Amino acid sequence: MTSTRRDGVTAHPDGIQLVLGESVIFHDGDGTVLTAAVRRGHDGPATVTVAVEGDALTVTPRTARALAAALTGMANTAEIVECLTV
Repeated sequence: MTSTRRDGVTAHPDGIQLVLGESVIFHDGDGTVLTAAVRRGHDGPATVTVAVEGDALTVTPRTARALAAALTGMANTAEIVECLTV
């Protein structure tokens, strides 16, 4: 879920926001490195590049939003399942 601030900027609830030309780096508990960056080619549209341990996937901003939502849903489900007793 995203929220829109008064200045019109859309932000993820945990405060992560990518800015054109900048990147963010995440480390999980096992030391895995995930990098996300937004770039624009000389004449092309903006793209989002997500890299996990060096393997990169470049997608459109719309696909990146869908991917982020799917990964968030999977992570939330995994956390819920982890709490269940079997």
